[in-house]
Amino acid sequence: MRIRTTPLTLSAFASLLFVLAWGGIAWGSFQYDDFANILTDPATFTVPDLLERLVHGIRPLTRVSYALSATTFDEWAGGWLLFNGLLH
Repeated sequence: MRIRTTPLTLSAFASLLFVLAWGGIAWGSFQYDDFANILTDPATFTVPDLLERLVHGIRPLTRVSYALSATTFDEWAGGWLLFNGLLH
């Protein structure tokens, strides 16, 4: 018997794998360099600093995702992890 693979079944299977592998990320915490690179960096929390970093820095999409996470989840690490997991 052959199992039919449709985009819907493949998406459901990928979603199930994601939940099984990363289901606990909502209870995660910031680690090691997250404090220096994210939480204490002004570009994470203020628009003028973010814009300056986007023009003269590296990894602009990473910076924008940090700013969106900070705006949405403040310092709740689980929210940051969920958001970035969904982006991936």
